[in-house]
Amino acid sequence: MVHVHDSEGREWLAEKIGRTSGILSPTDKPDALLAPHDIIRFSCTDVAGGLVRETTLTVGTLENLSEEELLDVLSQARTV
Repeated sequence: MVHVHDSEGREWLAEKIGRTSGILSPTDKPDALLAPHDIIRFSCTDVAGGLVRETTLTVGTLENLSEEELLDVLSQARTV
């Protein structure tokens, strides 16, 4: 788990909640997309009822990202 603060001062908890199988249709997909990926959930701890976003990252990447990189990933994550 990793904590990060966005530009509005909200605190987000980023955690790995699972892993994809890596099984996708190979049509027009680069090999890198066919590998398993970690499923990352961002949960806002400052909002009642919570804001939640999810995305996928290459396996093992979450722990190695800087705060700036995490904020970039958060900004691109889909709202759940």
